[in-house]
Amino acid sequence: MKVMSQQQQLGLTPKTQLVTRLFLLPKLQQNLTILSYNANELVRELRNYDEANPFISLQYPKQELQDLSWLEDQGQENLVDHLEQELVYSKCPEKKKRVVKYLIYQLDNDGYLRFSEQELSEKSNFSIEQIQTARKILRALAPVGVGARNLTECLFWQAQEQKNFNQVAYQILRDNLLETVADPRHWDELKWSRTEISQALEAIRSLKPNPAGEFSNNAQTEYLIPDLVFKFENKQLIVTDSHYFLPEVVFDGDAYTELKAQSSKQEVKFFKQQRKDYQEIKEAVAHRSNTLLEIGKYLGKKQLPFLRSLKRADLNTLGLKDIARAVQLAPSTISRALKNKYFECQGQVLPLSLFLVKTVDNQSQVKVKQLLQDWIKVEDKSHPYSDEELVALFAQSKINLSRRVIAKYRKQFGIANSYSRRVKKV
Repeated sequence: MKVMSQQQQLGLTPKTQLVTRLFLLPKLQQNLTILSYNANELVRELRNYDEANPFISLQYPKQELQDLSWLEDQGQENLVDHLEQELVYSKCPEKKKRVVKYLIYQLDNDGYLRFSEQELSEKSNFSIEQIQTARKILRALAPVGVGARNLTECLFWQAQEQKNFNQVAYQILRDNLLETVADPRHWDELKWSRTEISQALEAIRSLKPNPAGEFSNNAQTEYLIPDLVFKFENKQLIVTDSHYFLPEVVFDGDAYTELKAQSSKQEVKFFKQQRKDYQEIKEAVAHRSNTLLEIGKYLGKKQLPFLRSLKRADLNTLGLKDIARAVQLAPSTISRALKNKYFECQGQVLPLSLFLVKTVDNQSQVKVKQLLQDWIKVEDKSHPYSDEELVALFAQSKINLSRRVIAKYRKQFGIANSYSRRVKKV
């Protein structure tokens, strides 16, 4: 909704203001609810409308290049659907759920999370500490082994859950010796007898190497529908929404007219309500699309250098209020529009919240963090920079930071203090 100016508000009588609010509230509520859905959630909501309204059907756009068969019900539960459902019923705080959900979307087809915490942090706006916490929560979800970095870790997690598991097998997995025992020529190098190793391998074979094996094998990269698409054509940035991926809500006017003509007053009242529901959902989806496109066009102009390079160091400082002023929408509306949504650019799908960059002493937070990482990489490992020395380095770059802020960013990147980073020369 466009923000009403103070002068316009003063021009309304109290009674008119009350009537206006009462009239707009239901429609505004639905618009904001639909706006808050990401593309995947919107597809589910439209399916619910399709099931509830006898006159509504969903028509998917004809795709020349895109295969949308994965959107249809495959009869077998998808791993992502299963994990999202588990997350809904968990007691995990809402803020942490957002990070866990991000990790779920990064799983490969086998259920492994093969990215490092550093890579996951750089691909999102979540800190390494948040990624580490979310990874522990993901590990606690069923099936056991989902979210593991590799085969050995997956099997070890399963072994930890089993009572009276073969102790030799447990030690093999714990000490990362699986590749060694896979070759019988190396068995004599180990501390166990050949019989013990054979029995251990039998126990390991009872575990499941593929956590996603019992779920449908839909490609995870296709499951996440981008809400906005940024692409370059003839060096010009083009911004589109996700309508190529979303179904269109269609109303069967002929069936409505035919049934209305031969029905009772009560039934006609019900039919009219169904048509009204259709009109409202149609308008709400259009409102969502227009709002996202308006925001997307502004983001494209503001963050053009980043969209060209996809390097976080090229992001400009940007806040919710900046976007709200530019597109004349309330900051709370911008927050709903960006929350839990994703954009596609140059083959990568990233969270829209990545565009929001806080400032630190009038500098991009991303730039400050990048400088910190760069200095840590090139420091003398026998005499690493203390937080006080890092403060001085930033001051030389005309960025004034406190030791507390330096310590905060160190923790976010999993960087130890100078004492722990020191390496003695031999």
